[in-house]
Amino acid sequence: MRTFISIALMFLVVSIPLSGFAQTDTICGVIPFKGGKVCYENVVPAKDLTADVLYNNAKVWIANNFGSAKAVIQTDVPNSSLVMKGVIQEDAYVKYDFTLTLQFRDARYKYTLTDLVYNFSTIKTPVEEQPFMNTCPVKTVLEFDVFFKTFLKRVESGIITDNNW
Repeated sequence: MRTFISIALMFLVVSIPLSGFAQTDTICGVIPFKGGKVCYENVVPAKDLTADVLYNNAKVWIANNFGSAKAVIQTDVPNSSLVMKGVIQEDAYVKYDFTLTLQFRDARYKYTLTDLVYNFSTIKTPVEEQPFMNTCPVKTVLEFDVFFKTFLKRVESGIITDNNW
């Protein structure tokens, strides 16, 4: 019995320091997580499109989808990057505030969607503090992930569609 207790204590002592180095790159095994925040990030190929075309397409898409590019764009480096803060509606009651960073290079662009804030009526909380992020109900987690991936597909469609007709 003493041997078992000794082994169990040794395992516990060895595993505690290792847990501090464990990195989690998803929440609930699905939602991307980086730097303590939900973070959707990817490089999207855009064959035959230059950085300036991608940049201009993004500005047109933002204006068409948010009413005014000036109202949502926080940082604008021509033909290089855009940082926007906006709000997207999930349903009649729930909205999400977000920050979307777009960086442009010839034949590709990178997006980073982060700083997601759950907005229900007058209640605003970072999505990382939502109870489902700890309890991981499969349906809720998948719906959340699909909602933001669908939004990012709309962004992609707007950016890689060459508007130069």
